[in-house]
Amino acid sequence: MPRLLGYFASQIDRVRCVLTAEEGARLEPDAREGFGIGSHQGSEVLLRRSPTGTPQPLDLLAVAGDLRTGSFLAHVRRARVGGRTPDNTQPFRLRQWLFAALGTLPLDGDGKERLLAEMPGFLANSLRGETDSELLFHHILGALFRAGLLDDPSPDRTALRDTITASLRALDATLGATAPLALLLSDGQGAVGYAREMPMRWVRRHGISRCAVCSRRDLPVSHETLRYVLITDREPGGTGWRPWGTEEGGGMIVVDRNLEVREARWLDLP
Repeated sequence: MPRLLGYFASQIDRVRCVLTAEEGARLEPDAREGFGIGSHQGSEVLLRRSPTGTPQPLDLLAVAGDLRTGSFLAHVRRARVGGRTPDNTQPFRLRQWLFAALGTLPLDGDGKERLLAEMPGFLANSLRGETDSELLFHHILGALFRAGLLDDPSPDRTALRDTITASLRALDATLGATAPLALLLSDGQGAVGYAREMPMRWVRRHGISRCAVCSRRDLPVSHETLRYVLITDREPGGTGWRPWGTEEGGGMIVVDRNLEVREARWLDLP
């Protein structure tokens, strides 16, 4: 499993099928510092978090193969900021929103206090852990709140992308510095992501021919109507994977509720 994986599919009962077909996207040799999975299942948002990780290679199929969901985020931690506790283990969740990120914010001096001051009080008070990634999540949530998108059950994807863009630009201005970063934010109907100096990859596929999970020797099974999108931080192998976030300033990606994918260069965004 890569350190960050976003999974979005048109059918809720094909997690095991997809992860089996995409073997290169599910293996992580070192998850000793913790891992977590957040999924949307109907109206519920569920978290499975292990702050102590595993000394053996982690196969996402073993810990997520039983999920019935069309959307989840998975994250393997490198404990740079904050202790090994559930509250410091990604993904993070607030209401319908799930968030996971890679990278470390340049929080020199009073940077954390300045970011907290930019948030609505209820979001600053809802921080539960010590990590800079949770701080980044709540900074973005504050922007969504001010834009009227925080409780929108079906927010416009372009408005969501542009609001996150504004949040990230404000964060960089407040901190006065940038650092390599990759993030995914999901409401269960798709996702918005950003990457800079930390290249990510994505693939969109239509169908699985002769599913290794469902087929038998005398009865091949193909999932012809299945559509799915995977987003990772590593090169999983196989065909069709596309890099994003490699240009100057990085780039944004949007996965909409129809599993269409749009990219945008950071320098081209409003």
